[in-house]
Amino acid sequence: MISRVDSRYAERQPPNVDMRGGKRALYALKVHWAEVAARRAAEPRVGDLFAYSMLSVSRADYARIHELLRDAYREVRSIVALRNLRRASR
Repeated sequence: MISRVDSRYAERQPPNVDMRGGKRALYALKVHWAEVAARRAAEPRVGDLFAYSMLSVSRADYARIHELLRDAYREVRSIVALRNLRRASR
């Protein structure tokens, strides 16, 4: 989304998407993005980043890995939010 600021246009922070549509809607969205990932993996473009790992780990290690991935996802969202905030303040 964009908005007019004085004599120029500026990107507004993108909204968060409310995913409270129930399990069926959530699964449909997950299927959609899994299909997008499959297409992109089959036809990679320069700069694409895609990874998939199969692991055999203990429950304790799984819990730690799960925590690390959740933290990494939060950090990515923070980076994007900060970038959008900087753009909006220009």
